[in-house]
Amino acid sequence: MKILLIIIHIIVGFLSGLNAIKTYRRDKNINTFCAFSAGYCLYFGITPVFVLLLDWSNITNVSYITTLTFIEDKDYVRAAILILISYIIFSIVYYLVRNGIHKKKRMRSICEPTSVTQRGYLVSLSMGLITLFVGALSFIIVINALGGISSAFNLAEVLRAYGVDGSRFYKNSNYLVFRTLSHILVAAPIALYVAYMHKKSRMIQVLFIISFCITLLFELFNAGRASLILFLLAFYFMYLIKRFKYPWLMFFISGMISSLVLSWLDAFFTYMSYGVWIESDLPFYYELTIEFSFPYINVLNMSRMVDLFGYRYGVDYFTWVINIIPNFILQKVGMTKLTVSASFTSAYYDPNGITLGGVPTDVVTLGFRQLGILGLIIQFILIGLLCGLLDRMFKKMPDKRVYILPIFRICSLFFMSVAYADIDSIVRGSSDVILITIMLFLIAPKYSMTPLNMSVKKHSVSRRDCVVG
Repeated sequence: MKILLIIIHIIVGFLSGLNAIKTYRRDKNINTFCAFSAGYCLYFGITPVFVLLLDWSNITNVSYITTLTFIEDKDYVRAAILILISYIIFSIVYYLVRNGIHKKKRMRSICEPTSVTQRGYLVSLSMGLITLFVGALSFIIVINALGGISSAFNLAEVLRAYGVDGSRFYKNSNYLVFRTLSHILVAAPIALYVAYMHKKSRMIQVLFIISFCITLLFELFNAGRASLILFLLAFYFMYLIKRFKYPWLMFFISGMISSLVLSWLDAFFTYMSYGVWIESDLPFYYELTIEFSFPYINVLNMSRMVDLFGYRYGVDYFTWVINIIPNFILQKVGMTKLTVSASFTSAYYDPNGITLGGVPTDVVTLGFRQLGILGLIIQFILIGLLCGLLDRMFKKMPDKRVYILPIFRICSLFFMSVAYADIDSIVRGSSDVILITIMLFLIAPKYSMTPLNMSVKKHSVSRRDCVVG
């Protein structure tokens, strides 16, 4: 049985990994399909193989690892089959959306009076200035509400802990809305970089440096290892693109090296908040497998989660609509915050709420917990549709070198969403990605209904400002 399961997960890893590589080589650029496939390969292709091969009987201090002792063969088989089928559905829908329409009728882009280059500069500069001002101001208000910089950084890990009511640490609980708002700060250095690439101005360069430094402080305060690493990796990847012929090879090597510091970062953030440096005596490969295994273990346990909490019937896709509203407004209309998907996952493994940080909800478990296999199918159809539409938009961008940074930032969210799929957390914690996506949509050349074989001489524009779809 174990050998069969390993073979299935190797097939998942091979299909998703091969798709990621082929897509990148074809487009000469990263896209959401490539990123999602790479994340799927890591979390549901490679990691399950190590989970199945290693002995976990002596691991008693990690809540989700301990559940492996009562997982049955049918759970392993169901998980492997659903993981494979889900990815196949996602891939089919993606290729139909991305390629099918263009094969029927390809269109010309028609530039507006204001060129794509000029529009790109104006939109990116406006987005950078707005997000820098609003995000930085919100961050300053949050720091002040927590009692200053020192106090805020000491509380960072505590505020991130599962089951902790963060409002009691603020001078006024109404200030919590500014913590959510401060996340848009991450969009500022990315948007300003795009503006600088369009027009190399000293003023924009200074604003970019300021925004980068403030955003780095915010990421440290946010105490999320993944968030901090992804923010820095976006700029590092941009550097690799410019300097190396094979940037992905260097990026892979760098990724392996960065994985070595994950446990160190965890210990660092814990030390900042609690004054205690915690180190593990487990072998490195055990540490790394534990770090990436929770999505797979979630899938092994998802039927039991349904038995315990019931189906969610799509509620998890919309909790953010209520939860993004400040508490003091909800209280006035007799409403309260809704329980998010990750809270159920964390409560399943740790009913007493002791585990710091909780256990996130992965993309497969999220879909299954809505309406079983039907919910899973619907969700992966929607993900394939979304990736297809976004990648078509990326393909329209006139100069990939200018827009590689925002595209990478968007793609990093799709990579992480394989493991961290809670929609509520994505909307509130990755609002910068939503704004960057809107920025690219506003910049992307618009397409007319003029077929390729028809003349468009009346639009006298340069090839630099227009692209053919």
